[in-house]
Amino acid sequence: MSAEHGFTKEYLDWLLESASIDHDGTVANSRGVVTEEFNTRHRTNHKVIDLCQWDTVRNWSLEIGMTKEEAEKENFDLWYKPETLLKAEPVPGAIEFLHELYMRDKDFIINSSRIPELRESTVNWYKIHAPFVEPFRIRTGMSGFEGLATKVNSINDVRRHLHIEDVPEHGRAILDYTHAHVILLSNSDDLKDIKSHRLTQIKGSPGEMPDFWDINKLFFG
Repeated sequence: MSAEHGFTKEYLDWLLESASIDHDGTVANSRGVVTEEFNTRHRTNHKVIDLCQWDTVRNWSLEIGMTKEEAEKENFDLWYKPETLLKAEPVPGAIEFLHELYMRDKDFIINSSRIPELRESTVNWYKIHAPFVEPFRIRTGMSGFEGLATKVNSINDVRRHLHIEDVPEHGRAILDYTHAHVILLSNSDDLKDIKSHRLTQIKGSPGEMPDFWDINKLFFG
C-alpha cells in the first residue's frame, strides 16, 4: 500500500478513517503462546510459523497419539482458555499502530471472532498492553452466531474502510461480503487467486511471521 502499489496518500488516509483490526494472530501473538503451551505440555518442538490454521493444534494432538475426541478437546482448551491467551505478547508494531490511530482520533475497532465468553479476558488484555483502547472499541463474537459472521457484520455495521487480518479464510470472506480493503498478515498463498485492489498481503521474512512494522511504514512513513 505504498507508492509502488499505486495507492495515493488520500486513499490511505481514507482507509484509516474507519478501521477494523483482528485480535488473535494480528494484534496479539496468540499463535506464539498456544504453540509454547502445547510444546510444554507434550514435550514437542513445534514452531509458531507451523501453526497456520485454527485446527493445527488438533492435528498436532493426533500426531502424538490422541484420539479424535482428545485432540478436539486439546484444540478447544488451548484456544479458549483465558489464562493462556492472556499471556500472549503483542505482535511487534501492533500497539504502536493502534496508538497512532488513537492519537489521530481515528474511528477504529478491535474486531475478533472470539466467543462471547472471552470478551472479558480480551478487554483485560488491552488494559495491560494498550489501555488507551477503550472497551467499547473491542468487539467479540455474539451468542448464537458463528465468529466470522459477527466479524463481517461489525465491518458492514458502519461500512468500515479497512480490515487487518491474519487468517486467509476470513480475509476471503471479508472481500466477498464487505467493501473493506483487507490487509492480510500471512505467509499463506491461499489467496493468490484473488486479483483485487482491495487486497494487500504482507509476508514475513523466510521462517518468520509477518508483523505490524511494515503496516506502520506504509501508512505513517
